[in-house]
Order: sequence, then structure tokens, then C-alpha cells
Amino acid sequence: MSQKSNSIILDADVVIKLHELGLLDKFLTVNSVYLAGTVASEARYSSDQFYGRQYIDLPSAIQAERVEVIDLDVRDLASCLDAIVKWQAPQLDDGERETIGIVYSVRRDLILCLRDTAAIRCAVLIGLSGNVISIETALNRCGLKGKLEYGDSERRFRKIVHDAETERIQKTSPDSNGL
Repeated sequence: MSQKSNSIILDADVVIKLHELGLLDKFLTVNSVYLAGTVASEARYSSDQFYGRQYIDLPSAIQAERVEVIDLDVRDLASCLDAIVKWQAPQLDDGERETIGIVYSVRRDLILCLRDTAAIRCAVLIGLSGNVISIETALNRCGLKGKLEYGDSERRFRKIVHDAETERIQKTSPDSNGL
């Protein structure tokens, strides 16, 4: 993969949202994009109110080396799962768990772009608050603009991060239950 401005790993719902916004191709052009193996197989279609389900051609992007797929080793996934259990983080789907696990256990250098509330909370609780960003920030960092909903906004994202950081502090305080 050639050198680009940001090395970023995306969850499936971020891939789908970028496709819905018509920005996925441009995003892949200006960023070094990584996907967990599970996410590469999950993010196949997006929805469009006018055209219905739209196919996302990730296999071509992967074959053209515009996206790199990372498969997480079972031991590395177990390490991440231990942290999730320790911090009593929310349950995640397979793609979210693998994506967060890659950053937690293997590639701390990657920026983690998440959209799902539980996934953002989990990443912050297990100590990845410095790695995780919103869709809005990911787009702004590479000079792309799109019509974003509140669910994709930096404002919503910051609130989730703040709440999770507060929860993490409470769980590590002397009067907590020993986390």
C-alpha cells in the first residue's frame, strides 16, 4: 500500500456510511485504509432512499491494494476480549470486536474510525481514546466534506467519548469494585 496521509482502520458501518455519502472512493484515494477480515465480508451493501441497496465493491479495492485486510490472530483477539471483560465494556458484533482488537493488540499506530455508540465506548474503556475518531473528523482530516447526520458528528462522538472516559475513571477510583 502506498504512503498516504492517514493510516486508518474502519468498521463496517463507517464503510457503508462513506459509500452512502458517495465519498468512499475519494476516501480510499487519500488515506491508507485497513479493514478487519470480518468487516471486509460484512460491508457489502449500503442503502439509498432512491436506488435501494447498493453494492460496495470492496473486493476490487482490496485487489487493487487500495484497502488492506488484516486478520486478527486468535491470541490477539483473546487479549482484547480480556480487556473488554475487565472493563465491563459493552458487547460488540464480530466486526467491531475484530477491528478494535487489531488496534488494541497489533497495530496501535492505526487511527480507529467508529460510528457505533457501543464500539466507541468500548474502545475508550479499554484505553484507545487516543486512537479513535469520528467520521466527521476522518473526513475533515483529508479535506472531504459530506452531508452528515448527527450520528456521524464530532459533537455526538465527543459526548460518547467523554461519558466513557468518565466511566473509566470511576472504575479505576479507589472506591470502585477493584478494576
